[in-house]
Amino acid sequence: KLRSQPREEKIKTGETDFVDVAKVVRGEAQSNGKIAIIGLCYGGPYASIGPKRLGYDAGIGCHSSQMWSFVNDLNGVTQSVCLIWGDQDHAFNDEVKKVYPKLADDMSNLEVHVLPGIKHGYMMSLATQAYDKGAYDFSMKRTLEILNGLRGEGKPEALRKAS
Repeated sequence: KLRSQPREEKIKTGETDFVDVAKVVRGEAQSNGKIAIIGLCYGGPYASIGPKRLGYDAGIGCHSSQMWSFVNDLNGVTQSVCLIWGDQDHAFNDEVKKVYPKLADDMSNLEVHVLPGIKHGYMMSLATQAYDKGAYDFSMKRTLEILNGLRGEGKPEALRKAS
């Protein structure tokens, strides 16, 4: 609990930066105005906050931490949100396990994937021994499918349900 409080404050502080980034990206000539926010680990809550509070068109979180604190940010969200954890991830604790997959069952725009045998940090090839190429490839494939949907090359709302 003590560790989570400064992190939550830093995440809140980062919201302003992401609002500013969205304005810049949407103003670029090559932008179609659709943007996604992608967060790993500590940045994972932005997958929920981005669509709810910051106006992003999709959110993607991989091995996200602190997600229990941001579960209410999915209330009323209509944009696509994709969350991916490993079943061996310490951040995918009992509270998160009980709530997020059920939310995905109830929300057509939320997908939750739980990858068997995968630990926290699976996306980080150089920073951790938890890196898993298969989980990385799956996460990148889903991310690119959602981004392509935002570009009009598919449907980001055509989500895959919890695996």
